[in-house]
Amino acid sequence: MTDWDVYRLQRAVKHEQMAVILSFLNLEETLFVVESHPEKARARVNLIIEICSNKLFARGQDAIMNDDVRSYALCTPTVSPFCAFEPFMELAINELMQPTAEASADLRDIISETRTAKERFQSCLEACRTEVLPHAKAIGGKNYKFDVYWSNNRTWLLELIAEMAGVLSEAKSRGLDGLLKVKSVGLAVGANLSLTYAHQFENRVPKSGDSRDILHAIIGSSADVFVTDDGELRRVLNRVPVDGFRAISLEETLAMLPK
Repeated sequence: MTDWDVYRLQRAVKHEQMAVILSFLNLEETLFVVESHPEKARARVNLIIEICSNKLFARGQDAIMNDDVRSYALCTPTVSPFCAFEPFMELAINELMQPTAEASADLRDIISETRTAKERFQSCLEACRTEVLPHAKAIGGKNYKFDVYWSNNRTWLLELIAEMAGVLSEAKSRGLDGLLKVKSVGLAVGANLSLTYAHQFENRVPKSGDSRDILHAIIGSSADVFVTDDGELRRVLNRVPVDGFRAISLEETLAMLPK
């Protein structure tokens, strides 16, 4: 972004023309460049914190989705996906970026855990692609459109999500397809299926960032618009049939702002 772009975003947030959601995922990705480019990392974190609303700090993706699933299955009030971004959170993040031995050890632990999770997810996607690809090639993407793939695979994934939330029987009683109208669940199912469809029928190769793309989408369910300059990710997400969600580029976002 140019300085002018940053200024326009800051002005839009200040005048409540838009609200920008903050999540730990945004900050976590920045931690990967702390050791190699500490000043760049600090500047990026400071910009994220400045632009985002401290009242719209998204809780973890698992907490958001599990609470939404339980609210649906048990007919209980929905839980806000947000919590306040408290000063101690910013302090903890800044401490991680300081060149002290203790901070460096904590930073390395976070990076190691995140890298391991990304690698495991990528390995799972690669194994699935290897197993299914011969059959997918025999069928052909032209003969097996995404909407059919979605219809054929959504139920087992919904069952898995409800089971992980501990309310599978209750969700079945209410109707599993009703869960798809819950935005976070619809995006969790949709992002996963759209991504695997791309791997199996559109020659996309699994990448280490795929897991984070899905997590960003789930957290993005708490917003009206998901902004990313990853054109392929926008394509994958925008074909998911979830009401009230669209993925756009930063350029499209800036075009929406007053000059």
